[in-house]
Amino acid sequence: MARITTSLSRKLRQPLQRRLGVLAMENVSGRNNAAARRLLELLSDENLETLAAKSPGIDKITLECGVAGQAWEDTRVRNRINQLSRQGVDVERETVSTQFGGMDLERERLIVRF
Repeated sequence: MARITTSLSRKLRQPLQRRLGVLAMENVSGRNNAAARRLLELLSDENLETLAAKSPGIDKITLECGVAGQAWEDTRVRNRINQLSRQGVDVERETVSTQFGGMDLERERLIVRF
């Protein structure tokens, strides 16, 4: 009887494991997609124009972005950065390290030069 239970348990467990794997991949994909959308919002023409208008005479803008590292290699983001480059706008990613409470913390920010 134990053998039947083990066999049945395995048959039930395998589809559940496959489904959990699929859901985990969808979750990662969804987070990456959201990160890319956030980065594209920051690099949109409207956002950059608004930021540039707030500080005339300055040739660079620093944008704090916690998802820059996650979405930097996304095709949509790379295409947008190339498009801005053709327009004379350079975008760089910079990692900033700080110490807080004895821990080293890193965050990403974008440097946009006109």
